[in-house]
Order: sequence, then structure tokens, then C-alpha cells
Amino acid sequence: MNTRIIFTTLCAWAVGLGISWTSATEVHKIYNDFDGDGRSDPAIYYPVSGTWAIFQTTTYTVRTEQWGFGECLPTPGDFDGDAKADLVVFDPTTANWYGRLSGGVEGMVHFGEPGMWPVPADYDGDRTTDLAFYDPETGVWTAFSSRHQMNASAKWGYLGDFRSWEDPQTYTVLPMPFDYNQDGVDDLAVYYRGFSMSDSGWTILYIGAGDGYFNWGSSGSLPAPGNYQVKMAEAPRGVCVYKISTAEWSIPYRSAFYMGVYKETLPVPAGDYDGNGFDDNAVYNYVTGLWTIVLNAGGANVLDRIVVTLPFGGPDAVPANIYSTIYSLARYSPDPW
Repeated sequence: MNTRIIFTTLCAWAVGLGISWTSATEVHKIYNDFDGDGRSDPAIYYPVSGTWAIFQTTTYTVRTEQWGFGECLPTPGDFDGDAKADLVVFDPTTANWYGRLSGGVEGMVHFGEPGMWPVPADYDGDRTTDLAFYDPETGVWTAFSSRHQMNASAKWGYLGDFRSWEDPQTYTVLPMPFDYNQDGVDDLAVYYRGFSMSDSGWTILYIGAGDGYFNWGSSGSLPAPGNYQVKMAEAPRGVCVYKISTAEWSIPYRSAFYMGVYKETLPVPAGDYDGNGFDDNAVYNYVTGLWTIVLNAGGANVLDRIVVTLPFGGPDAVPANIYSTIYSLARYSPDPW
């Protein structure tokens, strides 16, 4: 990476990627939209065979493709800027990215080093996903802007602690890229799973707009970012956690509710499956392959929401979602301790 530039401040990261902001209008980003209809699509990936299966929410049809092999994990995103998510996998043992773009182009790119975690997102606001990786040992993020043909790096995170009484010893600091202020640019964030509710929280670097910390989480909670409700008070829009042992969703200023089964389900964050402008709460059952989705309308009441169940997957599949890949690399499972 001979063009690599190390930035240690927010402004340097923004200038390095050529970002400019001309509007304060909120932008709701659709993640994992594989057919360009403005809705996220439930998608699964079979690591052994490298097969993708995508449930297209408008047509209620399933699309399957083989793309991946070996140690690869799914890292979908709109890498060619055509408003359709592409089939991309990342090999953490080699730091090679393999992509089949929706336009038909296929290729491989080496970006990163073995042991890095993929965190692709749109860091320059051009509606195109940028290649990016996170070093869990140092907390350094490095992204490549295809629009500007350059790299930029920033330290935003740290190794965290490993707890001897946990088996396996999962990472306690997780990178969580997401557009937390809905300005059309994905932000850098790390979540620390502390020892209690008092020290668990989110540290967010809003690209071009400052940084902040929000205390929200617990010792047994996974971060599950998403635009789940209308903005309220001072909580960042995307903050949300899912407590694994109780299958509880917890979002600021909203009643907690329960979805899933302990030792079977994990959340699948950031999916707007009905295209109404709010992300829906979804969990995937790694034992039965059942998706459960609560469709959101943006309000605080969750008791009257529509619940959709979708038998789509199985014990050999994983959700084809960047957050599920981060969970896996951080050693989380439905029964982590």
C-alpha cells in the first residue's frame, strides 16, 4: 500500500478521502439491496460451497449463485455504484477480496494483511462502497476510495480485553461502520462490551462532523446498528444492542422487546426489508435457518409491529451481511460463553 496516508484526526480522514458536505438533509441508506428495488434482501452464504442465496423481497423469488471458497466470508456492498449490492467475499487468511459485480465484472484485489477484519462501507459519500479493513490489534481503519483512487487510515479503536473466564475469549471491542447521523456518509464506530451497563458503549467518529461517545450496552450484548426509529433526543440514530442470553433488543427511548432463541439466534443489523425508510429488526436462527423480522414504522411502540418469519437457510449457512462477518471474526456465536 505505497499510497497509504496515516491520519490521526477526523478532519484529516475527511480531507484524505476528498469528502465535502453540501447539505444537512438526512439520507436513509439501504444496505444489502441486491436487485436495486430500494429494499434490503435477506441473504445467506454457505462457506463450504461458496454459494449465495438471496431472497428478493419484491418478487418473492430466490436467486442463487456460487461465489466464494475456502476461508472466505461474505462482505456484500455496492462496489460499482449501480444501487445493487455485489457478491464480494473476503479471505482473512490472505486479505484477498473476490468480487462478482452486478454488472458481470469479476476480479480479485489484495487489500490489507492476514488477520485484518473487513469493514467495507461508503466513507466518502459517493454512494459506492469502499474497500476497507480494520486491524483488531491496533484499532486502525484503512479505506480505499475508488472515486479518488487513494487510501486513508485513521486510528479509531483498540484491542480491548480478553476475559479468562469466557470460552471462547471473544473480542470486546468491535468495529461497527454505519451512517449514524444519516448524512449519506458511513461513519467509523467501535463498540466496547464492558463489564456492565455502566461501562459498555459506542465511540463514534462522524466523518466530517465531529465525534462522540454514547453509553449503551451491557456485558452480554452485541452491537446491532440500524436506523430503527425517528431521531429522539441526543442518542445517535444507529445505536442498538442485542443481548444474546435473553434475545432482547434494546434501543434508546424505545421499549425493549424479545426476538429469537438463546443458543440459536443472532441479530442481522441494518436491513430495510419493506423499503419504508426505517431499518427492521431481524434475527437469524443458525440452527433452523429461520429469519424473524419485525417491520418498523419509526415509532417507539413495538407491540403492534408486523412480524415476518422466513424459513431461509440452515445450520451450514450464515447471513450474508457485513456485521455477521464481523461477529464471526470476533469469535461470537449464538452460544458464545
